[in-house]
Formats: sequence, C-alpha cells, structure tokens
Amino acid sequence: IMQVLRGSSFFAGVSKEFVDEIASTSVDRIFMPGDRVIEEGQRGDSMFVMISGTAGIFVADPDICIDPQTKSQAMVQADGLSPMATKTRVGTLCPGDISGELAMLGVSPLRGATIQAETICSMWEISQDHGSTFLERFPESRLHFRQVIVQHLERTVMARIIHLPLLQGFSRKFLTLLGLYCEREAYFPGDTIVKEGQAGLKMYIINIGTAQLFLKGVTVKTYGAGGIYGASVML
Repeated sequence: IMQVLRGSSFFAGVSKEFVDEIASTSVDRIFMPGDRVIEEGQRGDSMFVMISGTAGIFVADPDICIDPQTKSQAMVQADGLSPMATKTRVGTLCPGDISGELAMLGVSPLRGATIQAETICSMWEISQDHGSTFLERFPESRLHFRQVIVQHLERTVMARIIHLPLLQGFSRKFLTLLGLYCEREAYFPGDTIVKEGQAGLKMYIINIGTAQLFLKGVTVKTYGAGGIYGASVML
C-alpha cells in the first residue's frame, strides 16, 4: 500500500507515520463497478482514499458554479432521466487520490461531485472526527490538503468570478484575466485570513465555505460563497 500511495502527488511528501495514522483510523470500503462512492448534492462528512481501482468523477454542470451549501439533490436530475445522464465527467480517481476532503474538513456539508466506481475499488474512509485528530497531530499535512483543495476547486473559479454581481459591468476579457491571475488559497476552520489593524492590499472572494468578520472581538458579519472582502483596500 505504501508503494501505491507514494506514487500519488498527495502522499509523496508525507511521513510514514501520517499514512499509518490514516490507516489506523479509517474504515475499509469495497465498491463494485457501477457503485457510487459519493453522490453530488448529498450530505457527507467523510473523506475517501483510493487504495486500488479507478472511479469516474462527474458533476452536474462543470461550467456553472453552484453553492454546495444550498444545492439540492434534485438539481442533478431532469425530466425523469437517470441522474448520471445529466452529468459530465471531469476526471478519474486513481490509487493514492483522495476525494471528499471538503466534507471531512467541514468546509462544505454537501458533496460537490459524484464518484462512481469503474472497477472493483478498495478505499479508506476517514470520518470528520478522525480527520480533525490527525490534522492536529500532523500539522504539516495541512499544506498537502490545501494543495488538493485548490486543485479540486480550480474548475469552479472562473464560473464564480463571472457570476459575481460586483463584476457584472466588466468585460469578459477582464474577468478571464482576473480568473487566470488571482491567487488561490485554502483556509481551515479557525484559520485567520486577515487580522484587524494590519495593513492589507488584497481583495478576497470566497469560492466555497463561510468566514466570519470580527470587529473588536465581536462577530459583525458572516460571508458565504460569493462573498467579497477587502475591495476598498485593494482599490
């Protein structure tokens, strides 16, 4: 198993102790061809690690950014068609790949894609409680999760920017350049994005998740997907 995991981009730089921790806290799952590992729009709080096999990754519409926190399962079905008939394939899950990290980390309570087994798949399932534990024990693993989160959400960036009400008056060329050159960052629950009183030069657009604004220790606002902070500072 270690040889398989070491061949993946996520596990290539982590310690054996980190992998052992995941293995000891995970539940072994077997999926047959055609089985759905997770379903887009359904609630979930666990992450899956592919040990062997392959699975397809499907989304309802890869060109439309929908807030996972408000999307319902009905949105992936239409006119009595099979749910998979309304989805588009956007990738493949291979040995060493992970999926469902947003749910496990508490960033999004609903699944953002459907994972369907193409071969017999052996997977590890890690719950949110166990995930929080090994993130505390292995803080260096946060970097790996950040990279995976940014990679998995890349397909949603342009749609998020194009549909922002604040930017509706700008040309498509400007929005495309903004989407190409804006920095991608991922934050865990409890992380500080900006700190009161510090100089700032950036504007932040929340793609997925929620963030709270504190003023002198008091919560004054909660930002959701599509929320913007720091526009006046950037300008």
